[in-house]
Amino acid sequence: ANVWVSSKEDLDKALLCDKELIEPRYINVSNANEALQIERKREQTKDRSTSANPKILKLSGLPWSATCEQICDFLFGCEVVDGPGGVKIEMNERGQPSGSAFVQFKTNADAENALKYNKQKLADRYVDMEKMTTEDGEAKETKEDGDTKENKEDREAKENKKDREAKEQNEDENAKEYKIDEEEKEKKEDGVAKENKRGGEAKENNFCIKLSGLARKATQADIFDFLSVGHVKQVGEIVITVNGKGKPSGDGFVKVGSKEDLKVALCLNDTAFGNRRVEVHQVDLAQLEKARKHIFCIKLSCLSRKVKKNDISKFLSDGNVKQVVEIVINVNKDGTPSGDAFVKIGSVEEVKVA
Repeated sequence: ANVWVSSKEDLDKALLCDKELIEPRYINVSNANEALQIERKREQTKDRSTSANPKILKLSGLPWSATCEQICDFLFGCEVVDGPGGVKIEMNERGQPSGSAFVQFKTNADAENALKYNKQKLADRYVDMEKMTTEDGEAKETKEDGDTKENKEDREAKENKKDREAKEQNEDENAKEYKIDEEEKEKKEDGVAKENKRGGEAKENNFCIKLSGLARKATQADIFDFLSVGHVKQVGEIVITVNGKGKPSGDGFVKVGSKEDLKVALCLNDTAFGNRRVEVHQVDLAQLEKARKHIFCIKLSCLSRKVKKNDISKFLSDGNVKQVVEIVINVNKDGTPSGDAFVKIGSVEEVKVA
C-alpha cells in the first residue's frame, strides 16, 4: 500500500514503524521517494549505457554479509562502473540479501577478465559467475524492483487472475481464524500490555531472537561471543532451554538492545556456530518469557519403580515446592521405570526449596 504523509517529520515517524507487527504479519515500511530516485537514476544509466556498452555479470553464492565494497575488492583488477555504486545486491522478499548480485563493468575486457574469479572463494563461500547482457540485467531489476509501471501492472494482472481463487480461499480461512482466535489474541495483547506496564519496558527495547540448532555444549558465554563477533552491540538476557530430561534442547533465546542490533542479528541466520550452522529468527517477548519459565529442572534418583507422577507431585508439594510445571519419569529400553525422574520447576527459588 502507498501512503502519502504531509511532512518530512511524519515520514521519519512512519519509517520507525518498519518491521512492526500487525497480526499476524510483520510489515515493511520504506521510503517510496527513494525508490523513485533509484528508478530515475537507473533510467539515466540505461541511456548512458547505449554508447559505453557496459557488460554485466551475475554473481551467485555470495555470503549474506558481503558488501558492495567487498565484492569490488574480490574483483581486483576489473574496473566497475561507479565503483561500489555499480554493484547491485539482490534482496529477497524479507528485505535481506539473497546471496546474488549484479556487477556492471566499464568494458568488455573488464567483464571477461572478471570471469577468472568464477568458482573462487569470497570469505567462506565459492562464487558462481555468469555473463548477462545489459538487457538481461535490466530485466532482472525490472522483475525485482518494478522497473516500469506497465510491466508491473501486466505482471500483477496475470498473477491476480491466476491466484484469485487461492487468495479468496485464504481470505476466507483467515477470516475464520480471526473469528476463532479473537478472544485469545485479545488476552495475549492484554498480557503483553500488562507486562510492559509492570516492567516499564519501552517498546523499542522489546527485541528478541531465537537461535536454533545449537550444540548441547553451547553456553551463554558462547552465544554472547557469537553475537558480539557478528557486530551485535548490546546483548542482553540469554536463555538456553532444556528438554524433558533436563538437557539442552538446542534452542536459545536472546534479548538485544536495539532495532539495529535486531537487524544485524537476523543477518547471522544460517551462519557457522562452532561446527554447526544455526538459524536465527525474531520472536516476541512472550516466547522469551515462556522459555524463561521452563529452564529450571531437577533430577530425582533411586525412586521405587512403583512411583507415579502423582506421588512425585505430592512429595514436592509437601516440601513446599508449589510451581511444578512438568514431571517426566525416565524408563529403560524395555519400558520399565529406571528409578530416575526429571521435574521442571517454575522459578529458581523453587529449585532451591526442592
